[in-house]
Amino acid sequence: MSDQFNRKDSRKATNWCDGTKMEIKTKYHIPHDLGQPHAEPWVQTNAYILHDTAVWRDLNLKFVLSCWRDYKLIVEKYLKPKDVRAEDILQYFYKESEIVVRNALEDWDADGDGMIENSGTADQTYDMWTMTGTR
Repeated sequence: MSDQFNRKDSRKATNWCDGTKMEIKTKYHIPHDLGQPHAEPWVQTNAYILHDTAVWRDLNLKFVLSCWRDYKLIVEKYLKPKDVRAEDILQYFYKESEIVVRNALEDWDADGDGMIENSGTADQTYDMWTMTGTR
């Protein structure tokens, strides 16, 4: 998923829930998936169009958690701390994770308290649940 973070696919799709047009994959957002098998997986990512996943509050932040998990459970287990590869992987994860957190706070922290607010729509990975504020 990390390699998909900086990709952009400007083609438009119709959001199945509200009928609006949306970009298939916006830059600096984690895709919902890596594409459909009958299309071009790995090239045409984010086949999910029920909602615009670029506005989901939790998908990108889950990516930050998965970076930490992967580093702790894989990199630390198999590479020595001073190994240049371990440092490169950590830098790679950190750079993208920092962008995710900054964008989330900039886009979705309406009152500046460090907590992102939900918009009252299904704007997270629980497809049909609506939430407002931090609850």
